[in-house]
Amino acid sequence: MPKHSPVSQCGMFNPFIPPDQIILEDTPGRLVLARPNRLRLFGLLALGLALVTLLVTAYVGLSLGPVMLAVFYLGTGLLFLNTRSTIVFDQSHQQLYFVTNFLGLERHTRFAPFQQIDKVYLDYEEQPQPGTFSAQEQLQRRWYIYLSLNGGETQTLVQNRANHHLEALPNLSKETRAWESIAQKICDITGKLLVRMPTVPGHAPRTFVEVIDQIVQRRLASLPAEDPLRQQTIRLRSHPSGNLEIVVTGVTYGRLDEIADEPARNLIQAAIDEWRGPEQNLPQLGLE
Repeated sequence: MPKHSPVSQCGMFNPFIPPDQIILEDTPGRLVLARPNRLRLFGLLALGLALVTLLVTAYVGLSLGPVMLAVFYLGTGLLFLNTRSTIVFDQSHQQLYFVTNFLGLERHTRFAPFQQIDKVYLDYEEQPQPGTFSAQEQLQRRWYIYLSLNGGETQTLVQNRANHHLEALPNLSKETRAWESIAQKICDITGKLLVRMPTVPGHAPRTFVEVIDQIVQRRLASLPAEDPLRQQTIRLRSHPSGNLEIVVTGVTYGRLDEIADEPARNLIQAAIDEWRGPEQNLPQLGLE
């Protein structure tokens, strides 16, 4: 994590969690991520009300009613400040839970089975911002990790936004590695594909062909060691001319149906089906 503190960092009032504080637990079969806890803001408000009530009561004269009200505000504030909001990935139950811990109890507000998750996405955005207290321009960096679900919905898991002075920008490559590490841990426990959007610095898949190639490589790596396909090299790539190339053990093909090796052809077809679904064809890429 970079040493520079972002301009927007403001302690408990900052709704965004830095990457080095997001992972609360990472054990075999279980991953717990921190998420912003808005109940703590209500806790601070309750503590403020308790202080105001005590000051007013002391000024006008102590009485039991206002003192009891101040005690109530104080207790409520402390309870809210001690709550915790997390996202729990439970591999044994194949479930994702949004959990709020309150008074020692766990409340599951939302959940999703792993089988409903399609892919994990990592995205990055940046844009210039005018200075908050000066004319000096700043740069706002935004990071997102979200899921796409089989029904077409998306679910944001992690997001972070921070403004930085242009002369003291944190190292972007270090930030990228930190966020990729979190996203990859989510992929590892859910068994889903990580798709880095084109805006993410680094070797992100920028075309549909490159994403399919990622799936092909994952499927190859998951085959048993004795499977003959493990001895082959299968890559999908875009030729500078714009045409698709499928390379199978040194032989280049322009279409999927040109590949005589049926297991290799079936593996590529399975990768296509995983990405877009078997009901959709891709004639513009020459895959089918």
